[in-house]
Formats: sequence, C-alpha cells, structure tokens
Amino acid sequence: MRVLLLLLSQAASKMPKASADEASARERALAAALDKAIQVPLQVATQANAIWPTLTTVAQVCNIQTASDMQVSSQLILQHY
Repeated sequence: MRVLLLLLSQAASKMPKASADEASARERALAAALDKAIQVPLQVATQANAIWPTLTTVAQVCNIQTASDMQVSSQLILQHY
C-alpha cells in the first residue's frame, strides 16, 4: 500500500504543468494522492482513540502486576497519535 501511494504521488508530481489546464490537473492528482495517503494514518489514529474506554475499564480491574503494561500501552497511544 505504501509503495502504491508513493507511486501515485510520484506520478502526479511528474505530470506536465506548462498550461493552466495541466497545472490544474496536476494539482488535483497531487491532492488525490495526499488524500489517499492520509487515510491509513487517520484510520489508525481513530481506532487507537476508540480503545480508550476499554483501556480505562481494563485498568480498573487488571492484575496489579500488569499495571506497568497498561501504562506503557497508554503512553504509546499518546506518543504515536
């Protein structure tokens, strides 16, 4: 997927831009490539954010020996999203 997005972006950036129509088409292609590229990180962030209620519930009833695991997982979510 990552390679495909890179290829789409490269293809769009190599489009001609001599005329106004060509520049406009190139701009639209670059915008479409960017839109596709941000969808995966956006979905990951949305899903990571959705687990907060579950994470807090588990933290309330988990074995005290796993508390550090819960802290690490919450820090990873905060740092990456």
